[in-house]
Amino acid sequence: MERQSMGWLFMVSGKDEIVRKRVEFGDRFKDDKLYYDDEKVTIISDGVILNKSELFEKYGVSVLKDLFFSLLKQDESTFFKEFIGPFNGVLQNKETGVLVAWGNQTGDSAPFYYSGTDGTVVVSNNFNLVYEELKRSGLNYSFSDRAAYHLLSFGYIADDCTFFNEVKRVRAGKYLYVRGAEIAVKEWHRFSYKEKANMEMEEAVELLDRSFRKAVGRCFDKDAEYGYEYHLVDLSGGLDSRMTAWVAHSMGYRNVVNICYAQSGSADCRYAKEVACSLGNQFYAKYLDEASFIQDVDEVTKRNFGMAYYAGITGGNQFLKLLNFDILGLEHTGQLGDLIVGGGYLKSQQEDLADVNKIKYSNKVFCGNIEVSEYESHELMSLYLRGFQGALSTHYIRSCYTYAVSPFIDPEFIDVCFSIPKRLRRGNRLYWAWINRKYPMAGRIPSTRKREARFFVVSFCLKMIRLAQGGFRRMLRGAGCSCWGYNKQDMNPFEYWYATNPGMRDFVYAYYEEHIHLLDGYERLQADLITLFKQGRVIEKLQVLTVLAVKNIYV
Repeated sequence: MERQSMGWLFMVSGKDEIVRKRVEFGDRFKDDKLYYDDEKVTIISDGVILNKSELFEKYGVSVLKDLFFSLLKQDESTFFKEFIGPFNGVLQNKETGVLVAWGNQTGDSAPFYYSGTDGTVVVSNNFNLVYEELKRSGLNYSFSDRAAYHLLSFGYIADDCTFFNEVKRVRAGKYLYVRGAEIAVKEWHRFSYKEKANMEMEEAVELLDRSFRKAVGRCFDKDAEYGYEYHLVDLSGGLDSRMTAWVAHSMGYRNVVNICYAQSGSADCRYAKEVACSLGNQFYAKYLDEASFIQDVDEVTKRNFGMAYYAGITGGNQFLKLLNFDILGLEHTGQLGDLIVGGGYLKSQQEDLADVNKIKYSNKVFCGNIEVSEYESHELMSLYLRGFQGALSTHYIRSCYTYAVSPFIDPEFIDVCFSIPKRLRRGNRLYWAWINRKYPMAGRIPSTRKREARFFVVSFCLKMIRLAQGGFRRMLRGAGCSCWGYNKQDMNPFEYWYATNPGMRDFVYAYYEEHIHLLDGYERLQADLITLFKQGRVIEKLQVLTVLAVKNIYV
């Protein structure tokens, strides 16, 4: 069975109250999963619980079922609140009729649910299973142009909607509660600031390092728990993945395989290789010069359920196909380190109000209003939307092979970071202080992340030069020099690929021409797609292809 059809599904029919269950777990990390069913309760839990051994010790149990029942005695609705990792599940109390479905604190393993007018509820951790059940049961579903506009604006879906009007996503830190006619989505976790105002840099570095090492240990120990021979760690030219690999090495983890996928000759490839060699790790690179991943539009869109534009993972899906996961454990990344430690979305105090327009990828189409009043700052809004729902959307794709984890998104680690004053985190101050004091050798290898204070003047001058060059580039492009000025040594030079690779360009045009008619019944959306495809940048064209792929695959 293909992993993209694995997962669990739970359905309660509103007509006859018949319950339908489907559970396909596979063999990876099987002791972190649970399917229990008796006359009183049904429990289905999937994914990986990184702190399972800690909870076993805390509650004096040795198997997952006993842990669940110990926790259920405390609170039926949010008994999972101590779990850490890419976990999700559903519980039905057959005596009270209560149904609860949950994902994790960061939303990268979020379940989906259908709620019908007749009271039917379908919930699953796999959108494709929901789709199959709706078709099998003859339940109505319809294409959501709202989701399409989200994808065209943000590059991902920024609220709880999906490409079916009738299907929603249970977002980060929330759970679905169903009891009779009551269907509600409730919150069980939210990240917030608990700053210690008097904290200084030395204390902050010590606090950060202790918490990060604990988070790294949780991730890497899970590989050892299941006897996987090698740890798989992504590397790029930045700091985040580097720190995952570097700190793991300093903690004694060996047999590490580093992978990198980027344009050949790019700084990301060069710096990643230098990091891997310095640590004595195996290193494998997949060069993306031919940009063949662009042609995987249907495959990748189906694997990420259309929740984000398909080329966001670039060559990741192709690379993961080539690997032997009989010997590789989790996929360890450095995702969101720049947001959480580096303060990548911290604004000045005067600009701290959440502004959704500042995290849109494209402003060429209007996506409708996004409610952001629930977020106390621009940074927290960016973390939940651009971080959890955007960057982490590739975890759906990666879960077809293994589970993706990052120590930076360990909830306890995030809480520690948000206890550190913003003045220390802003502009990568804390990040570089941490590296310089704890892992100075890691900082001596060049990085695509610059030291903000040192490079402020240079950076300002470069911006002025680029602004001047921009007008010159536009003039040359108007004269037919379409690839002038694109740096082919960027990690993912989409514009350069498109300008110089006829095969890629022909595929993009052919896919668009073949499928644009699928939106004949959606005049405004179709017109906006046509405009964006003809006038937009390459990535905007690929966002258009993603919408067309969803229409082609699902509805």
